[in-house]
Amino acid sequence: MGMLFPLAIFVVIFYFFIIRPQKKRQRAQDELLSS
Repeated sequence: MGMLFPLAIFVVIFYFFIIRPQKKRQRAQDELLSS
């Protein structure tokens, strides 16, 4: 159980650094295509 908590924190940090920038980049690409 003690190992699970640091792992969850790592996953959250990973999400913020990987998933969110990709979503932002995707939105920028969509705007580029629509204009």
